[in-house]
Amino acid sequence: MELTNTSLIVALLTLLNPFIIGLIYLNFKPKATLSESVRDGVTVCVGSTLIMLILIGTGTKLLDFLGVDLLSIQVAGGIILTLSVHKMMNAPSSDNEQQAEDVPSGRSVVSPFVTPICVGGASISLLFSYISQIPALTLSVFINLGSSVFIVFLIVGLFLPLSVLFFKRINEGILAAVKSVSLFIVFSIGIGILLSALPKIVAQQAQ
Repeated sequence: MELTNTSLIVALLTLLNPFIIGLIYLNFKPKATLSESVRDGVTVCVGSTLIMLILIGTGTKLLDFLGVDLLSIQVAGGIILTLSVHKMMNAPSSDNEQQAEDVPSGRSVVSPFVTPICVGGASISLLFSYISQIPALTLSVFINLGSSVFIVFLIVGLFLPLSVLFFKRINEGILAAVKSVSLFIVFSIGIGILLSALPKIVAQQAQ
């Protein structure tokens, strides 16, 4: 896997799916104003980027300190992503509407948007899979990876005000169909993460 900005950006955007995050934001804050959504977008971008920069700076040393290997992070991330998307795919729309009405105005988006949606097990596992292939974490590598995650979370953050501007005007039936397809794609990514870990697990057990 080539360590370039483009490859990491594409991988993270495919995993996170800004369109789905925009739809989740509308469910989370159905009455959000444009100015509020802009503030929330900045919070998501800055908060997620800072956490990822810390993870890039510490590298796999953090995993060694915690006594956790990359394979465990990969499996945990795949399970969390698959189960969370499966729950969203099977949640009745009436339940989502009731939860949205119960959400107080001005609620922080740090949870769940910064973590675990943007910075969760799956995205951390993906980042560490890139870091583990780097011989040495130089300043240029740090800037390379840091700029990649910033661009990704900037795009994700932009989709919050974009969802307020445009998604509310789209027919609910069309949005529901697009959401179902997008969730299925992300669900497939979660399954793919788990399946890719199976050969490594078998190899470890064989040793």
